Amino acid sequence: MVKAVLWDLDGTILDTTELILGSYRYAFSKILNRKISEDEAIGNFGRTLADVMNGYSPEKAEILIESYREYNHKNHDKAIRPFPGIIDALANVQRRGFKQAVVTSKTEWLSRKGLKLFDLEDYFDEVVGFESTELHKPEGAPALEALK
Repeated sequence: MVKAVLWDLDGTILDTTELILGSYRYAFSKILNRKISEDEAIGNFGRTLADVMNGYSPEKAEILIESYREYNHKNHDKAIRPFPGIIDALANVQRRGFKQAVVTSKTEWLSRKGLKLFDLEDYFDEVVGFESTELHKPEGAPALEALK
């Protein structure tokens, strides 16, 4: 019996593609003095920033993350939007009595900010972000945390 629905945030509820691509481009240009292709950046979607940036430059990973977040936070509100139909889908699931949670590799506070921007926060009983668990997606720990 289904009791809850777990949602990813980026690419499922919110269209953040342009924001993420811009964040990668900014960080790579500023710190590594190189371009990152759209395909290369998209290939990193869903992974934690630490994993991605360590893969490119372990010695510069922290500053890459800082630069990525600098761009991301500055441009967040104007570069994201909910996917068409998602509000109706969330309302339908809620109306049917299911609990709903967001499970994301993004930080919890930025996830909540995006939800609040479009008045979506009341659809969710829980938001599990990067800092909520020691292990991250695709590991099961974040989903299990959401189901507590």
